[in-house]
Amino acid sequence: MSLILTAISLALASASYSGKTAYVLVFLNSNPKRAVLPEHQLDSLQSAHMANINRLAKEGKLIAAGPFEGGGGIFVLQTADLSEARSWVESDPAVQANRFIVELFSYAPRTGSFCRVEGKITMVSYHFVRYAPSDTALPSALAKAWADHRAQVERISSADSVLSEGTLDGDKGAILIVKGKFDESFVREDPAVRQGYLAAAIKEIWIARGALCEQ
Repeated sequence: MSLILTAISLALASASYSGKTAYVLVFLNSNPKRAVLPEHQLDSLQSAHMANINRLAKEGKLIAAGPFEGGGGIFVLQTADLSEARSWVESDPAVQANRFIVELFSYAPRTGSFCRVEGKITMVSYHFVRYAPSDTALPSALAKAWADHRAQVERISSADSVLSEGTLDGDKGAILIVKGKFDESFVREDPAVRQGYLAAAIKEIWIARGALCEQ
């Protein structure tokens, strides 16, 4: 973990503030069917993966990146074009080697944003919640579920603890990133989650302090 965090820190250290709001959020999900490789190959692949992250950051394409505790992670890319974003992600040697299952979404923040970080980097961990709609729910039921969810989130969206909250490709999903103590019952008590219209996954994410525009 420490090697990954250090490399990500170096990748973002020379970047500057970003006030734009056109993002693509990339989920790099650990591929359970990835090949078993000897350690020297894994080390080489990891080095190539981090070199590509550095390149994307220096080119102004990558705003932030961070691993999830337990595997996988995210990229935040400075573009609104999913095809362009996919071409950037597919340049990653670890992606080419099928180490990850990749998902890309347009991200529209309703609370908070993302900022590039400059200077000394400190990695911090936050709570990351991903909401995904049910594949079997009727459109009318999902519309109400999202409305109920948004009402629930608005209860805490004005709090200092909420660093980012927004939608993935409209109503294809949503995320919530929270700092400090987090009561997971808030997620479980979401009406849409309770009724099975939305699934919620709670993880811990490591990311550079300031990447979520926090002080």
